[in-house]
Amino acid sequence: IITGTGGGFTGLYEGYLIDSVGNVQHWEGIAFEGSQKTFIGSLENRQIEKIKYLIKESNVLNTAYDGKGNITTFITLRGSDNAHRISWAGISPDRKVPESIRSFNSRLNEIITFTANY
Repeated sequence: IITGTGGGFTGLYEGYLIDSVGNVQHWEGIAFEGSQKTFIGSLENRQIEKIKYLIKESNVLNTAYDGKGNITTFITLRGSDNAHRISWAGISPDRKVPESIRSFNSRLNEIITFTANY
């Protein structure tokens, strides 16, 4: 899972990467690829399972939304042979963004924040 927010006049983005074994890294740069990454912690198995449950429960993999703005926030869910990207204008998703995405984003951010502050 890759999350990010940025754009504006600098074009810089920052966000988080959660890899398949639960390692969480903070990244920043013009784009995710080639960005500077800093390890911030590892998720516990229960947190990994909760994210898997959230993905299934929210049906986020079958929900499309592609919003853009001066500042854009995105979530990319990458599998071994595919990727699903959703994005919206601004930092927090507004009411135009489907509820399933808003809920998934909120709960995912809680897990990342807990890990970063752990």
